[in-house]
Amino acid sequence: MTRPAQQATPAPASRTAAPQTTTAAPRQPAGPVAAEVTRNAAFIGSHLAEPGIIAAKLAELLRAHQTFRPTGRLTDELARQGLLMNLGTGSRTAANLGSSLLLGDEAVSDLTQGTSRKLSTTHTTVTPTFDGAQVTSTTGLEQYEMGGGGFELLLGFLKAIPAGTRPAVAAAYEAAQHKSLSAALGESVRDAGTRETLLRLLPPPLSDAQLTLDGFLEQLAVGMSYSDQTAEELNGAATEERRGSHPGALLSHFGYGAGELVLGRWGFQMRVFHPLPGRAKWPHPVAAFRGTEGVKYDPSGEQSAGEARAKGKNVGQARHEGMEGTQDTLIGDFAPAEVGWLQYRPNADLIRTNLAAALKGGRVYATGHSLGGAIAQIVTALQPQYVAQVVTFQAANIDRATVQKLAAYNAGPGKAAPISARHYRVDGDVVPTAGEAALPGQIAYFDRVSRPKGTQTRFGNTTAENASSGHVTPALTTYLRGGAAGQNPDLKFLAENGLRDEATLAPKGAREVRSVFGGSYPVARDPRHVLEGQRDLAARAIRTLPAGLFDKSAKSSDNAYAEVFYQNIVLNTLMSRVEALARDQGRFRDFRSFQVAATAVIEQSTRLSLQPSDLEMAKTLGLDTFENDYSAPVFGGTMGVPVVSKKYTPFGEYKASGVPISQGVRDTMRARLPVVWKSWRPE
Repeated sequence: MTRPAQQATPAPASRTAAPQTTTAAPRQPAGPVAAEVTRNAAFIGSHLAEPGIIAAKLAELLRAHQTFRPTGRLTDELARQGLLMNLGTGSRTAANLGSSLLLGDEAVSDLTQGTSRKLSTTHTTVTPTFDGAQVTSTTGLEQYEMGGGGFELLLGFLKAIPAGTRPAVAAAYEAAQHKSLSAALGESVRDAGTRETLLRLLPPPLSDAQLTLDGFLEQLAVGMSYSDQTAEELNGAATEERRGSHPGALLSHFGYGAGELVLGRWGFQMRVFHPLPGRAKWPHPVAAFRGTEGVKYDPSGEQSAGEARAKGKNVGQARHEGMEGTQDTLIGDFAPAEVGWLQYRPNADLIRTNLAAALKGGRVYATGHSLGGAIAQIVTALQPQYVAQVVTFQAANIDRATVQKLAAYNAGPGKAAPISARHYRVDGDVVPTAGEAALPGQIAYFDRVSRPKGTQTRFGNTTAENASSGHVTPALTTYLRGGAAGQNPDLKFLAENGLRDEATLAPKGAREVRSVFGGSYPVARDPRHVLEGQRDLAARAIRTLPAGLFDKSAKSSDNAYAEVFYQNIVLNTLMSRVEALARDQGRFRDFRSFQVAATAVIEQSTRLSLQPSDLEMAKTLGLDTFENDYSAPVFGGTMGVPVVSKKYTPFGEYKASGVPISQGVRDTMRARLPVVWKSWRPE
């Protein structure tokens, strides 16, 4: 994979300690267990020059203590709840129509055990009976047995390997088992606290150089890319209220300046962060793409506004966030197309304009969280000439055909400096199970665990936490805060000033949160559950069923896609006309002249024709041109079958006569002119 920092390959890991343990001190082995620990230590001592033999012995120990832990056959109700919990309320109808086959016993078993990796298996036994045979299927996980001395044996074995020999043993283990030792522990030791104790004895899984760069990128992807602030406001921001980070201090420390907000159509948002000459830690701009933070269906924003009103919060902001979140969910996450495509497609030229401008500072590091991570991958695959590397956080995957475009680039024009990716995931978060494939590179998994703040209870998690908090947690920053920062000044700065898990800041019921390393894999060996088929199933249900089945407040019989399309098409149609002016370099040289022309377009427009990209979107979403007109007389047809008259749907009317522009949309567009101008005129 492409390594961070200013050189092609980062310096070796300098830390000797992984995060602090979350469990009590291990008990001392006794009797037969102690004897075996002693024998293992002697074996290791006699093969110090042969790390491959030690690694083989370690693999044998892990296999010998594997045990199958049944989770039981999952009921249809559990499967339904698993689908709803992890794919959101937009999948309710799909869940009700199906059974455990929607996800499969093994997928739901894993999700309820806190992992989105394929760890569960189903054991089938056939018992002969007098009248045939009885078939029994049991789903469960293969786990390392910690009882009966298992923990003491494994801990003793790892302790017996001299610290200087451990990197060679870990490398030999991975070469022989085709899996990193940290991944093997992440899969077979599901208790994060116990695993953390063992990981302390292994070489740090991520180098300081990688943690520094990617920890900084996490601040941009998971935090600052969501901000609507101006560049000046963001560069001077003391504290980000929601998650307690210090954006201005972070940017200053690492020598970067935030560019202006880039706002496109259909909810698209990005921002370029520029390296400051003589101060930047890395000689590359960063392009951060905004994502989504959770499944939402509130097309008009009224539900969010009502909740804000009841809590005494900003109603206008809540309404905007409800509409924006719904647009991202339906147009970005759950559209019957590649995740992120319907936001990338109408904004491809806008993205290209900003990346081309950034190129004077070097090819960009592309990054994004959730939907933003999917868009970052699409951008990298389709506009690779602008990208140095891509780093994603809790991101959805993209179509395999798009991934192949980057492979073709890397094998051809980009052969001298191929682009690779690093993907960070929180185990149990279902978003990375969407999509067909990820851009090639490396994947790192973390477990998010928590406990009530101020207590000494064991750390743990639930399916609900994984599906919600796990998706938005700053996994790397939390990992650093747990002890992985060591004495590295940059890592300590990230831990002190970076994003915080929201559960740690709650005024009531605050929790202490840890992020425990769960293993790394090359993308080619990604063990994730691929639930793209389930996303497609939910999309088909959304497209074919009335919105009222997903949202009781829906006022029409249109499907949910149509509801969101109609709610946003007017503003996006007008914005496309204004963008055409903003991008016209020959005609407009300053904001004032653009503002005059744009205001004239806004005021004079009554109906505007749909854009080609919007017609493509409507086709993808399955919008109909005609619908039955039940208010018209019914005519008798052939063989006495009644014929119902047809009429235009709203989409049909827009195609035929154009989109009517309301006064409210004109007001919104006038207020947005400075942002549109700056979006198309990057400095």
